[in-house]
Amino acid sequence: MIVLRGARVAIALAWACASACHAANATGATGATGAAGAAERPAHRVDFGETPASADARYLAQWVVDSRDNNGKPFAVVDKKDARMIVFGP
Repeated sequence: MIVLRGARVAIALAWACASACHAANATGATGATGAAGAAERPAHRVDFGETPASADARYLAQWVVDSRDNNGKPFAVVDKKDARMIVFGP
């Protein structure tokens, strides 16, 4: 997990979006998995480590992991309440 502020936020977000779009185009993925796919793999807890984050940011990050909406790719959560972006690896 990485916490970014300022100009690095825009660069990280652009990189994450470009990587996700490239991967989706290469595999033909639609971005969502069905309920059967979610039942096959156990859910993991999101680790924020020592990073402070609002309850909303924690909820959203856990939803991404539980729903597997990121298809195993890195993802970022923008925590507007704490004015930070938190980037998670696969």
